[in-house]
Amino acid sequence: SAPPKTLEHYVLLGEGSAAALARGLRQLGGMAMEQRAVIGFSSEQARMAKHVTILGSEQSVPAWIEHGLRQHGCQVTRVSAVGTESRSQTSESAPYHPRE
Repeated sequence: SAPPKTLEHYVLLGEGSAAALARGLRQLGGMAMEQRAVIGFSSEQARMAKHVTILGSEQSVPAWIEHGLRQHGCQVTRVSAVGTESRSQTSESAPYHPRE
């Protein structure tokens, strides 16, 4: 069974260029601030969150990390480019809709 979740939302940053990270943070910044999301590079810390937004492509955050987060009971959304998002979630999770 998955450990209890101590964080509501974690934004997992990929190992991308500074410009790409800046664009992604501008895109997610308001939502992340409103929801008081934790922002960082640690997939281990991300496992402690109910909802994880991955900011980066599968090159910057590999698919096995995304899969591992789901295995730990996280609901995962990947944002790989401005305006591009793919959503995956565990079957027992309710859909997650960021407030705008």
